Amino acid sequence: METAGDPQEEPVELTVNQKLSNRNIEEGHITSPLTNQDIDIDGRMKTFKPHIAKNPFLNKCKKITKEDVDNNIIQHIKRHKLTIHGCKAVNKQLPPEYHRPTQDFDVWTKNPRHHMDKTEDELDALAGCDMFHEQVVPFQGQPDKFVYRVVGPRGEVVDYALPPPGAKRTRIDDINYEHIQFAKKIYKQIIADPEVDMQRKQKSARDLRRIEAYERSLK
Repeated sequence: METAGDPQEEPVELTVNQKLSNRNIEEGHITSPLTNQDIDIDGRMKTFKPHIAKNPFLNKCKKITKEDVDNNIIQHIKRHKLTIHGCKAVNKQLPPEYHRPTQDFDVWTKNPRHHMDKTEDELDALAGCDMFHEQVVPFQGQPDKFVYRVVGPRGEVVDYALPPPGAKRTRIDDINYEHIQFAKKIYKQIIADPEVDMQRKQKSARDLRRIEAYERSLK
């Protein structure tokens, strides 16, 4: 396991829509890619328009599996030198008997909206139809920060977010992962945060116990 510094993501050029979206956030509101809803930072709805498929010619879906979706996301992460964090990162650094099942990917990037847009386009192309959509949701306990999410028919598939200050990484099989010791620090912060709901606290506590149980087994 090789410890890596802050990886340099490939530079991206923002589209006009992305520049407008960034300006919206700076001015105190965001535009939801799912419904084109104008949402204040405090969550109040301003306008509503129904979601419209981007490409009307994508109307016949192919049969794709979860493995197809996961492989596409992993290739996107590797290609752009992004970092997997959360449960998948912890599982990667623990023996199988300490793993917790998880479905979606949590990914750090300096350009979360860009990668949300790109991933949705790639997955729609994979499916041959407008099967996936986007959501922008605030962090629990941090209403000024957002998660940029791609959602499929069976739920969310990947969450993109800015890395926290001081994030530590390790490189395994040519992919960047959150370092397990940094994950411990984040879990302890979540457990101590009064703004985080009990369900997330309990999940973080279970993940922290998995890491500590493995560490005890090494003594």
